[in-house]
Amino acid sequence: MMLPAHAQMPPVAEHAIHSLSEADKQLDVLTALEKRIDITLQQDKAITTVTTIWFYPTKSSVQDSGYESVYYRPDIETLDILFAGSISPRGEVREVDAQSVKDVESDTYNTFTDTRQKIISYPGLQAGGASVIQYQIVHPLSADDDWSSLFRPQLHANTLKYELQASWTDERPLVVASNSNEVTCEQAGNTFRCAGENILPAAPDEEVSWSDELGQIALSTLDDWRAVQDIVLSGFNDAMENSAEVASLAQTLTKDAITTEEKIAAIYEFVARDVRYVSMSEAGHAIVPHHVDSTIANRYGDCKDKSVLLLALLREIGIEANPVLVATERREPENVLLPSVSTFDHVVVCFENDAMRCLDPTDAYTPWTDISDWIQNRVALPLNGEPQLSVIPADQYRWKLEASSEIAFTSDGGQTEVQTVTYLNAYEGQIRSKLAGLGEGERQKWASELYESIVSEGANPEFSFHGINELTADMRSQSKTTFSPYFSATDGFLLEESDAWIQHELATSKIENTRYDVHFPGAHITSTYAMTFPASWRISRKPVELDFEHVFGTMHRDVSHQQPRDGQEVLKVITRLQIPARKLTAKEFDQFNAFISALSDYSLITFAGSATK
Repeated sequence: MMLPAHAQMPPVAEHAIHSLSEADKQLDVLTALEKRIDITLQQDKAITTVTTIWFYPTKSSVQDSGYESVYYRPDIETLDILFAGSISPRGEVREVDAQSVKDVESDTYNTFTDTRQKIISYPGLQAGGASVIQYQIVHPLSADDDWSSLFRPQLHANTLKYELQASWTDERPLVVASNSNEVTCEQAGNTFRCAGENILPAAPDEEVSWSDELGQIALSTLDDWRAVQDIVLSGFNDAMENSAEVASLAQTLTKDAITTEEKIAAIYEFVARDVRYVSMSEAGHAIVPHHVDSTIANRYGDCKDKSVLLLALLREIGIEANPVLVATERREPENVLLPSVSTFDHVVVCFENDAMRCLDPTDAYTPWTDISDWIQNRVALPLNGEPQLSVIPADQYRWKLEASSEIAFTSDGGQTEVQTVTYLNAYEGQIRSKLAGLGEGERQKWASELYESIVSEGANPEFSFHGINELTADMRSQSKTTFSPYFSATDGFLLEESDAWIQHELATSKIENTRYDVHFPGAHITSTYAMTFPASWRISRKPVELDFEHVFGTMHRDVSHQQPRDGQEVLKVITRLQIPARKLTAKEFDQFNAFISALSDYSLITFAGSATK
């Protein structure tokens, strides 16, 4: 509603009107005229007050950004919008009403927090105008509670003025740190201040881990990671204590298993696939899992509940497994400035079995022998052992598959093809997840579209699938295709066969970034072509063998030419592409992409021959 002329103007609105009048009207992009954060840590609560004034120079900035998002924990915190509204270019103020505010769920599947997003849409916002919001989040604290918060001064828009001030008491001390180059910070007694001006937006790129790249201001009541371990581990221990169900359930699940690996597989299959994921981070269970007997009875739970159940069952069969916290948005431990429970949003179970195994029971499609793609290389904190950050292990070759194509040429220049693709590592979980949710007709359609995009257009293959519903089975697909005649062998032929799955992997491996370092996840593709020719054909030129080695990876090709057997010649071509996982710096991008292009150029399978008369 428009504030009437006689109404008492809130000081924050008066300040915003003044800031708008002083703004440089030559600005042509969305700009934060001011952002101020005030934090007061008291004995029984933490109070955070945020004030932001935005300037919208164009109609597109109004269309794209004419709202505010505020994140908070409704199970713990209270959010009070002290004032929010728009300011016209003439200085008229229109306050946000209840219809302009809505709550939405902001958490993603798998995570254990219960964050809500309050979206405030500014009414009457115009180009050349401004918005202003001032809100307060109160986080109650008991004597044993911890508290932390993290701020990033650099945004994806200009910020003309940034200020942060935090104060605390000796009874409730606060640890502070900053690695932001955009602000200057200083501490005097129990007060910490940071300030910056004319902060440019973060430079964009194709793939960026913003949680690691953007400078931060961190505040926490904890000063070591042992405290984080103790806080979370006590809840896990309590959730497993005095269970009446775990022992009998473990025995039931493993009664037909012989080896330890078979027992692990049976237990993991149950927790990952028979206990469904339901967010359960209500009051009292933000970081504390429900008791395992409750999860067994309900057959649902969030990542904490599923992990503690998996932990208890594995320990029941003698596996020394431990819970591990995971920060799914962070990859660089050195960029985590201070210990805090809120650094983490996920938990998995890890143990040694020939190699370090980390099982994510919220992933119903990846077998226990593989680490789920989305947690590899993520910052982690084991809840047992040394109190220091690490990272979840990563595959040397995250994307791995084996493609085998048996091609039989017909005398009129057509061919039949039987192609079997076995998906491994991250591909296995990705493809199983996709197919599991589809009916048979939808699976055929999806597979046909994939075949057309990778192997050949205009074909009409028929597909069969194996391993969709069993984590212990190989995940593979098989296609059968008949191609109409497309050449004549009478006068000789020179054919180029695309090594389709090699080409596809290379095409998706190029780095699109230009500024920020990236982690290349690794690719390992084995492609086999067995080509059988009619008895009247002779091969005069076989494909070239390859032995391509580079610091970034290798591509090898072996070719065997079997002379007529039962009158038919056979060419067998096996190509192995191996590009190990590694971190690539911006200065390596051009060289890496040139390496990928060179492999692609050499990957074609070329051969020649003719029909004998």
